[in-house]
Amino acid sequence: AEYGHPSVPVDVPLWLAVHLRAQDRCRLVPPPWMELEALRNTLAVEKADPAFEPLPFHYVEVAEQLLRVAPGDFADAARVGTLLKDISDQRGLKVHEGLRDMDADTTAVKLNNLSAMEVNSVRDFLATGMD
Repeated sequence: AEYGHPSVPVDVPLWLAVHLRAQDRCRLVPPPWMELEALRNTLAVEKADPAFEPLPFHYVEVAEQLLRVAPGDFADAARVGTLLKDISDQRGLKVHEGLRDMDADTTAVKLNNLSAMEVNSVRDFLATGMD
C-alpha cells in the first residue's frame, strides 16, 4: 500500500492496507504473485505438474480481500479473479485426485505447498481416514 508521501510505497500489514484502502487513503500495490503474468504461469504449471506450486498459505483469503477492497488497483481485476479461481479449481482437482488414489496400502501422502483452504478441504477426510 502507498500511504503518507504520495507515490512512496510502504509495506504495511494486510489489515491496515485493507482499512486504509477502504477509506480511500492509499493505493494498493498488488503482490508479485497476483500479477497477471505470474498467475498465468502458476496456472500453466498447476496443469502440467502433479506437485503444488508454492503460493502464500492464505493466498485465497488475501486475494479475496484485495480484490474486494481495491479492484481498481489491479490492471485487470476481473481477469485476476478468473485466473485465481482457475488456479484454485485446478489445485482442488489435484487434491481430490490424490485422495481418490489412496488405498489401504498407502503409508504416506505428500501434501507440500497446500494452502489453508486446501488443508481445510481435506481435514475431515484425513481425520476420519486415519481412525
